Amino acid sequence: MAPVGSSTPATWAVVLLLLVCVGINLLGLFTANVFRLSAYLDMVGTAVAALALGPWHGVIVAVASSSLGFVVGDPETLSFLPVNIVGALVWGYGVRRFGMGSGLVRFLALNLIAALACALVAAPVVATLFDAEGGHASKVSVLSLEAMSVPFMAAVFSANIVTSVMDKLLTGCVALGIFAVLRGRFGLSGEHLPLVTKL
Repeated sequence: MAPVGSSTPATWAVVLLLLVCVGINLLGLFTANVFRLSAYLDMVGTAVAALALGPWHGVIVAVASSSLGFVVGDPETLSFLPVNIVGALVWGYGVRRFGMGSGLVRFLALNLIAALACALVAAPVVATLFDAEGGHASKVSVLSLEAMSVPFMAAVFSANIVTSVMDKLLTGCVALGIFAVLRGRFGLSGEHLPLVTKL
């Protein structure tokens, strides 16, 4: 990447980082599917790109990784592209425009905002395309809530928000750690994310 102290990485370094971020998303997606985890793990690379380079770099990673989900046996990821894009925009603009990376509490709040935004976008997709059947572990919760006479859309959103909060807190913290390593190793600017200087 750029020499230590430089705030603008070289073009080849940006491209390389974006490719690595796409790989991280696909690896997370594969891991979550294979082990039937209650977290999605498909947006860590998106968060890294958004935090390190900006929201629209995060969107590039979101589009690429969602389009390549079939490579790791999950063609459904393309349907959730809007969710991935929303996450990129929330993380990217959150630390750059709204100062949500100034301290730990604000950063954790940013991850909760990302969780809520992603759940609001994901719930209609789940309800419309998949009827909450099969697939991710959170869908079992939907069926359980429906069995308790909770309306379908409310059950979908409730199950999704719980999983999303856990997933986005984990995703954000892992992405922050990766960014801290990148900053220390390659001299990426951390002015927009003062919290990283404390790690």
